[in-house]
Amino acid sequence: MRFDSVTWAEFAASIVSFVRLPRITMVHWSSPSLSVVKLNSDGCSKWNPGPSGGDAVLRDSSGAFIFTYSCYFGIATSLAAEVRALLMGVKLCISNGYNLLYIESDSKVLLQILEGHC
Repeated sequence: MRFDSVTWAEFAASIVSFVRLPRITMVHWSSPSLSVVKLNSDGCSKWNPGPSGGDAVLRDSSGAFIFTYSCYFGIATSLAAEVRALLMGVKLCISNGYNLLYIESDSKVLLQILEGHC
């Protein structure tokens, strides 16, 4: 369909019939090296900004559970929630004596910021 030759009503009617197929992606936890622990964090916001929260889990190199947390952050953007979730997780790790960390997050923007690309 050429979009320059249709009216707004025709365009709107054509996209109503689009069906978004679910995408299933297999994920698994992979072990870090033997000398570090792995922190997985996640933050989210309902709307942007909106009510937000975050959580993290810390495991050793064999996958054994060490600790987890979950926290409400109040009104924030999704990126702010991701940052606060990671920061809180790192602070908890350090305060419990875990200084060598492997960090994993599902936020591409947060990882780009930490790597200095954004």
